Amino acid sequence: MNTSAILAIFKRNLFAYFGNPTGYVFICAFVLVSGLAAFWPHEFFNANLANLDQLNKVIHLILLGFIPAITMSIWADERRQGTDELLLTLPASDLDVVVGKYLAAVSIFTVSLLFSLSNVVVLSFLGDPDPGLMVTTFLGYWFMGLTMLAIGMVASFLTGNLTVAFVLGVAFNVPLVLAGASDVFISGGEMTQSIREWSLHAHFLDFSRGVVSLSSIVYFGAIVASMLYLAAVLIGRRHWATGGAGQVAAGHYLIRVVALLVSAASLTLAARHHDARADWSTEKLSSLSPESIKLLDGLGDRGIRIEAFVSPEAETPESYIQTRLNLLTMLDELSKHTGGRIAVTVNETESFKPAATVAERRYGITAQNVFTRERGKFKQGQLYLGVAIVSGLDKEVVPFVDRGVPVEYELVRSIVAVSQDARISELQDEQTAKAEALKKARDKNEVDSIEKLEEEEKNIQARLENSKRKVLGVVKTDSDLMGTNPNRQAQFRQETHPLIEELRKQYEVKEVDLEQVVEWKGADDKAEFDAFLAAQPSTLSPAGMTNLVSLIRQGAPVALFEDPEVVTNGAVAGTREPRRPVRPPQMPGMRMPQQPMFPPTGDVNEMWDLLGISSLKAEEERNLQALEVRDELWRMATLNLPTDSRRREIMNLLGEGLEGFLQSNVENEMPRVDPDDPDAVPEAVLDLDRQKIENRLVAEILKDVQEKAADPRASSVQKELLEQQAKLFSELLELGKTEFAKRLLKAEAGKVAKTLEDGRNDAHKTRNSHILWQKFNPFPKLDSFSEEFIFASNGAGGNQPGFNPEHPVSSGLQHLLLLHAGGLHWRDSTGLKHNPLVRTGAATGTTDLASMIISSPFGLRRRNPHPDREKTGEQYVLALHITGRPEPKSGENDLADTAKDLMSFVGNKAKEEELEGKLKERAPGAASAVRAWLDKALDLDKLSGDLKGDVAGAKKAAGALESSASSLNQLLRIHGEPLKAVLLELSGDSPKMRKESSKEFNVILVSDMDLLAPDFFRIRASGGIRPDMGLNLDVDNVSFILNIVDYLAKDDRFLEIRKKRRLHRTLTSFEQRIRKVREKTRDLREKFKKDFESENKKATEELKAKQKQVLSDAQKIGGFGFYRLTPQQQSQLEVAKEQADKALEVRHEQLERTRDEAIRIAEADLELEIRTRQNSLKRMAVFLPPMLPLALGLGVWGRRKSRELAGVNERRLRNHS
Repeated sequence: MNTSAILAIFKRNLFAYFGNPTGYVFICAFVLVSGLAAFWPHEFFNANLANLDQLNKVIHLILLGFIPAITMSIWADERRQGTDELLLTLPASDLDVVVGKYLAAVSIFTVSLLFSLSNVVVLSFLGDPDPGLMVTTFLGYWFMGLTMLAIGMVASFLTGNLTVAFVLGVAFNVPLVLAGASDVFISGGEMTQSIREWSLHAHFLDFSRGVVSLSSIVYFGAIVASMLYLAAVLIGRRHWATGGAGQVAAGHYLIRVVALLVSAASLTLAARHHDARADWSTEKLSSLSPESIKLLDGLGDRGIRIEAFVSPEAETPESYIQTRLNLLTMLDELSKHTGGRIAVTVNETESFKPAATVAERRYGITAQNVFTRERGKFKQGQLYLGVAIVSGLDKEVVPFVDRGVPVEYELVRSIVAVSQDARISELQDEQTAKAEALKKARDKNEVDSIEKLEEEEKNIQARLENSKRKVLGVVKTDSDLMGTNPNRQAQFRQETHPLIEELRKQYEVKEVDLEQVVEWKGADDKAEFDAFLAAQPSTLSPAGMTNLVSLIRQGAPVALFEDPEVVTNGAVAGTREPRRPVRPPQMPGMRMPQQPMFPPTGDVNEMWDLLGISSLKAEEERNLQALEVRDELWRMATLNLPTDSRRREIMNLLGEGLEGFLQSNVENEMPRVDPDDPDAVPEAVLDLDRQKIENRLVAEILKDVQEKAADPRASSVQKELLEQQAKLFSELLELGKTEFAKRLLKAEAGKVAKTLEDGRNDAHKTRNSHILWQKFNPFPKLDSFSEEFIFASNGAGGNQPGFNPEHPVSSGLQHLLLLHAGGLHWRDSTGLKHNPLVRTGAATGTTDLASMIISSPFGLRRRNPHPDREKTGEQYVLALHITGRPEPKSGENDLADTAKDLMSFVGNKAKEEELEGKLKERAPGAASAVRAWLDKALDLDKLSGDLKGDVAGAKKAAGALESSASSLNQLLRIHGEPLKAVLLELSGDSPKMRKESSKEFNVILVSDMDLLAPDFFRIRASGGIRPDMGLNLDVDNVSFILNIVDYLAKDDRFLEIRKKRRLHRTLTSFEQRIRKVREKTRDLREKFKKDFESENKKATEELKAKQKQVLSDAQKIGGFGFYRLTPQQQSQLEVAKEQADKALEVRHEQLERTRDEAIRIAEADLELEIRTRQNSLKRMAVFLPPMLPLALGLGVWGRRKSRELAGVNERRLRNHS
C-alpha cells in the first residue's frame, strides 16, 4: 500500500470537511441529539444511574442518520464534481483510495465522538460515573460507527448523487440496525433471538456494560474489512470490459465478495464460541466471578436452556431498574461465556402478550404486584422478572427476581442444580439399563459379560452417589423449622420456614429427632448426613440434649443457634425460660380439650461445658472448680446419711392420728410460700423449719404425758401406760433432734449447691440471663431500633474487625443484625480451638433480661423502654467456629469427678496403698501429699455418728466437711494433674486413650436465633424494609446462615458467589442537591404530625376536665368519695360527655384535614422543586454542550468569509453591501 497517497487523500478529505461550516453544523446536531437522547427522557432520573443507558438504547438509530451524512460525499461528491478521475490518476491502488477516504471519515466521526464526551462531563457533574464503563461505552460507539461508515461508503461508491448516496447509506445500514428489534417484525422466540444476535446493537451491548469482547470486535472488524473490499471492487469497475467479459468479471468479484462475507460470518461465529472477554468497569458489574466460571466450565456439554420473562423497561418501576439490568447482564454473560451451551431467550412480557401465557402455563411464572414510590407518590403495578432454567426434563424456576436477590448467585446455583438433577436422571436411566442387561446376562450365564456389567454397574453407582445432593439434618426443636410439629398451641404453629425452602434448592433436607440416638457415621464410616443445624437447642428434652452432645462428640458438623431471648418467634423459649406449652394428644371419648403441658427441658449447661463456653476469668474458673469439689463432697455426705425406720414404728405404736396431728399443726405454723417467687426460701430450709416445729410439738406432748404420769390420782395401769408413752415420745424427740441435725446438714448442702448454681449462671451470664446492647446503627433512617438490636459490622469500632476476614463464612460480609443476642466466652484449657467469626463493636454492655419486661398497675406486661443496662465497652463475640479434640473430661466437672474418685479410696487400705504406689512412680511429691491427706481424710460412712444428738453434732459434722473440702481443694490445685491421671489409669481409662478416641469437633455456634427469622428472608428479597421510602436494611443474615451450612457440609461452591455485590453508580451529586429539600419536607411533615398530636391531646384533656367537673359536683353531693348521681346529674353527665365527644370528633377531623392538607402541599412543593431542578439540569445538559462546535463553526465561517473578501476592491464591497 502507498502510505503517502493514503495520507494525501486522508488530509484532503479531512481539511475539506472541517474547513466548511457545514461540518460543524452536523457535529453540533450530533451532540445535541445525543444529549437529548441521554438526558431528556424521564427514565434518566427515574433510573438514577450514572451511565448513558438512555443514549445506548437509541445510539444506533442516531448513527443511522448521522453516518450516511458523512459518507454520502465520500465518493458521490467526487463523481458529481468530476474530481474522481483526478484522484484515480494518483500513484495509488483502488484500495489505497478507499482506505484514505475511510480514514478521513473515521477521523471526522471520531472528532464528533470527542465533542460528545460532554455527556460524560454532565454525568460527572450529576454523579460519579464508572471511568472504565465510560471508556468501553464510547469504544462501542466508535466500533459501531466504524462499521456503519464502511457500509455507507459502499453506498457512496454506487452513485454520483448526494441525496441518493444518503438514502442508500441509510438503506444499507437499516438491516443490521433493525435486526435488534426483530421481535417487532417477526413472532417466534428462537428465530427472533437468532436474528437479534447479528444486529449492531447486540454486539454493542457488551461495550455498554463495560465488557470488551473478542467476538464483538471480530464482528465489527469483519464487516469493515468486507465493506472496504467491496468498495475497492466498485471503484475497479472501470477496468472491467464491456459485454460478456465484463459480466464474467462481475460474477467473479461477486463470488469473491460473497466468500468474504461468509468467511466474516464464520469468523464471527468461531469467535462467539471461543470468546475472550475483559470487564474494564471499575465495579466489575458485568463479569462473572471466577467461582461461577469454574462451575459453568464443569458442566460439560450438557445443553441448558434459560427462558427469562421480563417486563419492558418503560413498565419497570425505578426501584427495579437496577435489578432488571443486573438480570439481563448476567443472562447475556452466561450465554456468551459458555459459547452458546447455555441458550438464553429473553421475552419482553406484558400481561396481554402471548409470552405471559407461556410463562404461566409452562413455568408458573406470573406478574408480581409491586408497590413502589415514584416522584413522591405510591404506585402499584405488575412486573415480570422470572427465569426458568431447563435441562432435559428437569427444570428450576425462579418466579421473581426481587431487588435484594443476588442475581449471579441465584442463576448459577439454579443452573448447577438443574444440571445436577439432569445428571442424576441420566445415571439412573443408565443404571436401570445396566441392571436389565445384567439380568439377561445372568439368565444366559454369560460369565464374562456378567463381570464386565457388574463392574460398570458399580462405577455408575459410585458416580450416582457423587452426583447426589448433600444431606442436611435439621434438628427437631421448638423452633419447628420444618413445620412438622402438630402438638404446638394454635398461636405457635407455623408453616415451613423460608430457610428450609432456601436450603432445599441446594440440599436434601431431612428432619432429625434427637429423642432417639443418632449415629453420625455407621460401621462403614459413611455418614447419612453431611451437616446438622439446630435452632435453639436449649428447648430439647433431657434425652435430646444428651443425644446432641453425643452427636457433637462424634465429630458431626453442627450449626448451633442459641438465643437468650427469642424476639421473632413466640413459640420458642429463651435459654433460661420454661418451654412453651404443647397440646397433649386427645384421649378417646373426651370432648373437652385437655390442658396444655409444659415439656421437660434438657440442661443447656451440658452443651456449654462440652464446648468450653464460659464467661469466667481464670481465677473465677478456679474458684468455680473449687466450689464444684466442695459441692460434690457435700452431696456425697448428705447422700450417704442413714435413714431411721424407728420413727415409723413409734408413730404406729402411738396411734395413727399422731402423725396427722403433727403434720396439720406444722403446716398451720409454716408461712405461705409462692412457688413462682424466684427469691423463695429453699425447700431444704423449709424442711428444717418443719422439723423444728415438729420437735417442739413432740416436746410439748412429752411434757404433758409426763405430768399426767406424775399425777397421784392416776391409777397404776394408767401410770404404766403413760410412762410407756413418755418413753416412746422421748425416743421420738431424740430421733427428731437427729433428723433436725441431718436436715441442718442438708440445708447447708443446699446453700453450697445454690452458690454453685449462681456461679455457673455467672459463667453463662451473657448467654442465659443477660443480653447485649450496642450503640451503633449504620442505617440512620431506622433509628427506632433499640440498642439491643445489634448491628455487627467492620465499621462498628473496636480493635478487632467485626467479621473475621480469614474465615470463608464471615469474610466479605458487610452487616448482620442480631436481636437480643448473647455474648460468647470460652475457656482456654479445653484443648479446643475457638475461632471468632463475628464480633460487636466497642460501645457495648449487658442488659438484665429480668428488667426487659415491666408490669402496669393493671397487670399488663409490656417492654421496658429503659431496662437495666450495664456499660462494659467489651468487644463481644457473637459467633464462633469450634474445632479440635477436647482434653480428657473436657467440659465435665473435672476436679469434682477426681474428688469423687479419690473419696472412694478413703478407708480402704488396699486401694490407698495401690494409689500411693502408682503416684510414687509418676510424682513422688504428689504421693506424699495424698498420703498425708488420706491419713486425715473424713470417712463419710462414719459421718452419721456425729449427728447423734443436738445441733452441735451437725455443726461439728459441717465443720469437718468444710475442712475436708478445703484441704482436698488445696491438694487438687497443687497435685491435680498427676492424681487425675493415676485415678483414670486405675479405673482402666487413660487421658491418652480418651483423647485419641474422641473425634475432631466441628461446630459453629451463634448466640442468636433471630438471625433465622422469616422477616430477614423477605427483607433480603425486597432489598429492605421499605426501599421506596429509603428504609434500606442491607444485612447479610441470609448469606451468613447459608455460608455456615455450606462450610460445614463442605460444599463451598457458592460461598464467594453469594458474597458478591453489584453496585451501580448513581447520580450522587444530584441526590445530595435535593436531599436538603427532602429533609425540609420531612421536617415539615413531622412538625405537622406533632402539631396534630399536641392539639389532639389538648382537646382530649379538655374533655376529661369537663367530665371531671361533673363528677366532682356529684362527689360533693354523694359524699364519702362515692359518685352517687341523681337522674338529673346522670343526664347532665351524659349530655356533657356526648357534647364533648362530638366536639372532640369535629376538632379531630379539622386537625386531620389541616395536617393532611399541609403534608399534601409540602409533598407537592417537593415534587415541584425536584422537577424544576431536573428540568433545569436537562436544559443545561442538552443545550450547553452543542455551543462549542457551533462556536467553532461560526469561527470557521467568519474566517472563510474574511478570506473571500480579502483583496476585493473597497468600492465593490460598498456596492455589494
